[in-house]
Amino acid sequence: EILEESEQGENGFYTLRSVDKIMKKGIHCVLPLGMDCVRRLHRFNIFPIIIFIGQSARSARKLRSKLQRHNQSEEQLLACSRSEEPMLDKLPCLYHNMSPDSWCDQTSLLNALRTVIWEEQRRIVWVEPDLW
Repeated sequence: EILEESEQGENGFYTLRSVDKIMKKGIHCVLPLGMDCVRRLHRFNIFPIIIFIGQSARSARKLRSKLQRHNQSEEQLLACSRSEEPMLDKLPCLYHNMSPDSWCDQTSLLNALRTVIWEEQRRIVWVEPDLW
């Protein structure tokens, strides 16, 4: 089952099978998946760690070079962040919200993500019945 099409337009897809294959190796993968994918993963008893990285104009500037490589603008990133954030409360599970001020460059962002992942792995997973 296709979870979501890759954003780079490379004719790539994120599939349930590929996620399952990575999980069996016991490693993590970071997937830029939309909210709809969480529901599909839950249907197959896959409970991802959901980390929302909030954006501000300042944090978007820090990612300017990366955004330009993918033909994205800071404004697009901020608009996407604003539209996705309210949908988090509709998820049938918990999520972690990272403040835009919690990192200052790519290295500190990755370190903060590793810390959040480590903390979230130790938690018990509580999932509400699918209300979507």
